[in-house]
Amino acid sequence: MLRAAVLAALMLIPSIHASDGGVCPGRVLVDASDIEELARENCTVIDGPLRFIGFQTCSHDISPPPVLPSIREVTHFVEIRLLSSQYETLRQLVPNLTRIRGLDFSLGRYALSISYNYYLHHLGLNNLKRIDEGGVLLHD
Repeated sequence: MLRAAVLAALMLIPSIHASDGGVCPGRVLVDASDIEELARENCTVIDGPLRFIGFQTCSHDISPPPVLPSIREVTHFVEIRLLSSQYETLRQLVPNLTRIRGLDFSLGRYALSISYNYYLHHLGLNNLKRIDEGGVLLHD
């Protein structure tokens, strides 16, 4: 009886799985090498927050900006602040992000927080289909 109750309770917990890659812990990314390292891990799910804070590149850098094509889901929140001028749209950074669960929030209430990104022309999160919990902050 107890076993059946435990199994039933476990079925109610949202599962975290990755079909193509792995599950990786949340991160704070502050430069190109951080993004490139995470890209090499081929994560499809970030278990925790994903923060891009003060990410800058050299103004004379002509190489394409680093991209995280394998990330499809973030369990907590996504915070993007002071992104490099190389990014005109977030599609260049997380093109396949489809879901933000919102198990925890940026600034106490936001599942997606985008602020002080002066070079973004548009969001470009075309594949983002669902934010389970929390709000969206777009500032400056």
